[in-house]
Amino acid sequence: MVSTAEALESKYVSVDLVKRNVKRDAVILTEGEYALTDYGRKLSLLVDYLGKQLTLRLNKDSVKSLDTAYGSDTKSWVGRRVFFTTYNVKGKE
Repeated sequence: MVSTAEALESKYVSVDLVKRNVKRDAVILTEGEYALTDYGRKLSLLVDYLGKQLTLRLNKDSVKSLDTAYGSDTKSWVGRRVFFTTYNVKGKE
């Protein structure tokens, strides 16, 4: 038998992934880069979450929080721990 679990895994930190797990923190591994998405250019970082290297795409609020905490140079974010929370915005989580 071959399990489908690996095929169903995403390479991104998602709301569903965070909600399904008790662990709510990750460690930033890279200074990141900008990626073009359907929603414009988004800052993406590689993080260690649940023992896996996953991509974390940051929204403006998350960038502001990290900028305030660690400065505007993302190199200073590497090795820092981030904590995930989820909340509804306009009925969407």
